[in-house]
Amino acid sequence: MKSYHPYIACFLGLFFLAGTLPPSSFFQEEKREIVRITEEIPGPEADSLQEHIMRMHEKAICTLERLLKSYQSRIWMAADSSVEARMAAWNAHPDIPKWMGKLKQAADSVIMIEFSERLLSMHERLVNKEISYEVKSTWLSYCQFTSTNAFVRKGSDSRTIFLCPEWFDKKERQQVATILHELVHTFGFSHPLNTDTPLEAVALAKAHPALAIQSPENYESLAELYVCQEKRKL
Repeated sequence: MKSYHPYIACFLGLFFLAGTLPPSSFFQEEKREIVRITEEIPGPEADSLQEHIMRMHEKAICTLERLLKSYQSRIWMAADSSVEARMAAWNAHPDIPKWMGKLKQAADSVIMIEFSERLLSMHERLVNKEISYEVKSTWLSYCQFTSTNAFVRKGSDSRTIFLCPEWFDKKERQQVATILHELVHTFGFSHPLNTDTPLEAVALAKAHPALAIQSPENYESLAELYVCQEKRKL
């Protein structure tokens, strides 16, 4: 993962003090097509799928911005600049400690930095369209065999999110959260301690916060609370 440390505090502070996130134009350098639909799907249906995937892509960006805004208002700006105060604000957040763990000692403050860095990196990767999506009929048997709805392959396709038919059957907020789950995989993270369900994600956060901030399942569960159509005080 690209690291913003040691200027992460300065970077976050400038935008947090302004009460906003960097505009999309701050990151975006070029516009390009990022959805590939297999040729076996008829043209009109493929166009419809492409439009839907791009709408979920935009919602994923919005979801990260909402989560970052919540982090900003409840942790970064709500406390004084001391490590202890910000750790206390983190632990008092209504959602983050459940999915990312509570901070117990000064050394745990690095978890806050890594978490905010990762959210910013995820946001940048989506806004810059460094992620692509593929709907490919040849992967159907793999989707069925693994009972998965989306996946990322290692190697040359490491920034391609393959969408299975089951993904389209999910509710939109789950589709968005799944995109963010797979996005974490594109940074090279797998499933710490085989964490693969919300219950396991909660247990991981309680026992190993340093692993929770690397867990796709934990980000998915947290993100689902902040998808744009969800009414939630930030």
